[in-house]
Amino acid sequence: MKEGTIHSLIVGKTLFEEASRQIKSGDRYLATAGLITIQDCLEIVLLALLSERDVDQGESLEKKKFDELVAALKVAGVRVPKTGTLRALNKERVVAKHYGQLVEPITANNYLAAAELAIDDMCRQVIGKGILEIFLHDLLQQSESKDYLIQAQSQISQRLYLGALYSIRQAIFVEIEHEYDISSYAQKEFMSYLDPSLVNSRPWFQKSPLHCRDPHWIAAHVQAPVDFIQIDYEYLRRDALLWGLIPSDVENLLRLTPRSYKANGNWHYELNSGIRTVSESQENATFCLDRAIHIIKKLQQYKNSHKWLWHFSAYLVDISPGSPIFRSTSTLSGILGYTVSHFEYKEFKRVTGFDQQVYIGVQGRDPSLPEEDGSSAIFGFVRLDNLLSVTQ
Repeated sequence: MKEGTIHSLIVGKTLFEEASRQIKSGDRYLATAGLITIQDCLEIVLLALLSERDVDQGESLEKKKFDELVAALKVAGVRVPKTGTLRALNKERVVAKHYGQLVEPITANNYLAAAELAIDDMCRQVIGKGILEIFLHDLLQQSESKDYLIQAQSQISQRLYLGALYSIRQAIFVEIEHEYDISSYAQKEFMSYLDPSLVNSRPWFQKSPLHCRDPHWIAAHVQAPVDFIQIDYEYLRRDALLWGLIPSDVENLLRLTPRSYKANGNWHYELNSGIRTVSESQENATFCLDRAIHIIKKLQQYKNSHKWLWHFSAYLVDISPGSPIFRSTSTLSGILGYTVSHFEYKEFKRVTGFDQQVYIGVQGRDPSLPEEDGSSAIFGFVRLDNLLSVTQ
């Protein structure tokens, strides 16, 4: 689904929910406002679905009237239910909007039901889900963090605002904060009460401040599992700019959600009094969810912009027996051993050495031994002129 389609359908969904509340109020004025709103919702949905089908690539849709949009969608292969009722709704909207004619709530409710059926059916034909099933998190790629944000969205709809804040912070932890985890530096010698189940493996790239990785510092300052996350805010600000974010977006989210820490599948939390005062606020939960989706979307886009050699192969090579295997790319660097005829050698790279000769980086092993047995393995460099042949 296109990003523009998602944005348009979320606007349409918002209008539909507002129209539904107005029409079901039973008040003639609100019902009339709701009828006008539901027609606007219909037009946005039609334009979004036409764009998703790439109809806007060949013709301009902005100036088309409602009936023309319906016809264009049918030409694109999308069935439009309740077409006659929708046309009548459009005419009723014109009368209400331009001539001030009030609409009876029961009439507006009938139009609402027809519009809901039509919108749901059209969306399912084009994008595979109803309009009420579309959320901002649909902009994200499938990931653990997305699952937490889906959970947060559900909790907000159930008015479980504090639970939503927990879920949002969990998403931030798995995407960003885990790189600031210092638990692997903690030592039982200095923390007799340290539970090994609270210690995570060391991050591939450690971003916490250097002084926080000292076991003595950890014993003196880590008072709860959440304290194993020690953020270097200068590093975080540089990362935010690198991802295309405003640093305050990330910092605000860390301030407005309860600190969280995950170890061995178990979550640990800290709920301070400041967050508790706003934990029952729908406004805060909605703001945090919107910012978290924005941050993670930018982070995913940044990661996807990198290109890597995912396919890395070593080549089997035949080397003259008795060739010296050097420690580095120089004949003066020391000899690790000599090639033997019954060994298997693999080439990983070719490189110009310190003596201007070309070397190949090789790994040798005895093929008669199990592959997981590394006792015979040797790694080093052989001069290219000792190479006899290469097997792909």
